[in-house]
Amino acid sequence: MSPEKYSIREQVAIMAGAKEVACVYGTAGHLILFSHDHVKITVLNRFSEGFAIQFWMNQARRVNSVWVDISMNFLPHTHFLSCYLLLPTVQWEEYLKSDGIKLPWDSSLNLKESVFEYIEEWTRLVALFAKKHPKFLETRYRSFTFSNFVEVFSKLIREPINSETKKSLENIFKKNK
Repeated sequence: MSPEKYSIREQVAIMAGAKEVACVYGTAGHLILFSHDHVKITVLNRFSEGFAIQFWMNQARRVNSVWVDISMNFLPHTHFLSCYLLLPTVQWEEYLKSDGIKLPWDSSLNLKESVFEYIEEWTRLVALFAKKHPKFLETRYRSFTFSNFVEVFSKLIREPINSETKKSLENIFKKNK
């Protein structure tokens, strides 16, 4: 369910009838307040901070909660400004196994393409925000440089970065300055 596609009345009705909920950490999980007590919720983590609100909501409904880290974020981010790299992590695979689910590796998942899209989107968002708030980059991301991108990208891909990809990344940085 994508909450934004439903009226608040429909969202409440869906959660009131739910026996089990699975969601990426965010608004959909917060709707657990409208569920019955003892509902099972599986929360897929997209970042490593800010969980107190969801814990309180889970506690208020006495839900059976499971938290699974699917975050592969390697770029600096904040709660209000970011994009996320969500991939099948080891923790995700262990969670599926514990539920008796065997999910084959999706061969259509192109790790290089996913990482490149993540870098491109992150750069675009930060550049847009920085135009309105120039001090933001100076304080939050000042130590993160293009060479950090290249290093992290090549480590994730587990091979040296080729000149064509490096040039594409440089162009993204130049475009968004």
